[in-house]
Amino acid sequence: MSQDNEKFFELLRGWRDDIFDNRQFVVGSGRDAGPIWLGYRTKAEGTVEDYDLIVYKKGAWVLHMLRNMLLDLDTMSDEKFTALLRDFYQRYQSKRASTTDFQELVSQHVGMDMSWFFDQWVLGTALPRYEYAYRVTEESKDSYKVTVRIEQLDVPETFRAYIPITVDFGEGRFTRLRAQVAGSKAEFDLPLLPLPPLDLRFNDMESVLCRSEKKPW
Repeated sequence: MSQDNEKFFELLRGWRDDIFDNRQFVVGSGRDAGPIWLGYRTKAEGTVEDYDLIVYKKGAWVLHMLRNMLLDLDTMSDEKFTALLRDFYQRYQSKRASTTDFQELVSQHVGMDMSWFFDQWVLGTALPRYEYAYRVTEESKDSYKVTVRIEQLDVPETFRAYIPITVDFGEGRFTRLRAQVAGSKAEFDLPLLPLPPLDLRFNDMESVLCRSEKKPW
């Protein structure tokens, strides 16, 4: 990872902490900041800093999450995300564009209905927390099975996310994949691996706005 990338991820992590911790210091726990779609209306008496926090910082996170959903994990190519932005610019240059317009275009480029994503991250306020664990089983010589268990907490049962997982074999060798998490719990086996992993990085590249914690199996 380059030094510039790490600076970018540090910035994202700082904004994530601001978003999660906001109410703890402003008006007490238990009350959410408003959703992104409220725009300037997120700024209210006693919570004037919400506009910057939600529209700019959380808004930047949403674009980062879209970018990483479109990222080719094999080549690390950003071309699909770049094509999305190019298409949006060309269609709506000097025109008014609504959130719905952007959502429809995102759906076209992702290749599936993305209303769930906008419901969660633009219209909603829920923030997920994950607890994950994994175990490695030697199936045969040069064949290892990794079983991953994930709990999705603090969000509705309908909440879902596509979370990159990087399996690190050491010495610069690794493989990446995406895990779909829907509902409160998920458990699955990774494709059989030729080497025992040294580590498993959950939510690699800060791809989902969340907090996560590794638990023992």
